[in-house]
Amino acid sequence: MPVLPTTNRECSIYDTVRLGAAYDELVETRLFPALGLTGSYIDVPPGRMEDYAQGHTQAGAPIRMRPGVLAVEAYGVRARAADLIRLVDANMRPGNLDGIWRRPIAATHRGYFRSGPLIQDLIWEQYPWPVTLSRVLAGNSDRMIYQATAASRLAPPLRPETAALINKTGTTNGFSAYLAFVPATRVGIVMLANRNYPTPPKVDAAYRILTRLGAEP
Repeated sequence: MPVLPTTNRECSIYDTVRLGAAYDELVETRLFPALGLTGSYIDVPPGRMEDYAQGHTQAGAPIRMRPGVLAVEAYGVRARAADLIRLVDANMRPGNLDGIWRRPIAATHRGYFRSGPLIQDLIWEQYPWPVTLSRVLAGNSDRMIYQATAASRLAPPLRPETAALINKTGTTNGFSAYLAFVPATRVGIVMLANRNYPTPPKVDAAYRILTRLGAEP
């Protein structure tokens, strides 16, 4: 796997040279259709603006996602709840995808680093299943997010594991989200809010829902 460039300019050059288009165009025209994401956008078209949820700051003021460094690559996707469920399903059952997309999905489930309570994949974080709620809360704590934490490289990287709780939090000033799933049990959850809620309550609620739906630890 090549080492991807990290700046906007380098990403633009990389995308243009290797794939013949810019990052946002490739995501909207190739990745989203391949995953069945019919209501997801980098730029919401005028005809869908009425469906675009309004975000709110902690003070209750209306707000939208704002541009920033690597905004498109890091947090720039606007997606329907149904599309995020499809994304979770694609990660739990990649065999249902066209063959060329199974390998990149599997690559995001490989463990590359171990840090404290979690194993770091590409984008996702995972925990061997079964796992306690306290461990998942520790892995999604402010300490893990904002403070330097020792990490050790896994060499070779861990192979994709179905007996794992795989999750990802996401927040901006006006929105928050949490995705979690256990491939072995095919139980997953998407939590969305149009306000930046603290992470621990989201993780706690999702964990309890997952276990009650059948992914018992």
